[in-house]
Amino acid sequence: MDGAVIAAPEIGRSDPPRFYDVEYPVPATLVAGKQDVTVRFEADEGSQIATIFGLRMIRGDANL
Repeated sequence: MDGAVIAAPEIGRSDPPRFYDVEYPVPATLVAGKQDVTVRFEADEGSQIATIFGLRMIRGDANL
């Protein structure tokens, strides 16, 4: 996120293929005072990322 690594998961293949729901907490210091951030999924050399079907960011400090 904005150049900082927030997770390095290892998701293996499944048979049959299935969807995974994964949550990655974002440190408050990476979003403090920002209106926009860039989220990037990047594979290690010789590896692949899983297909991303959705991304949602939820504020942890919102008054509900």
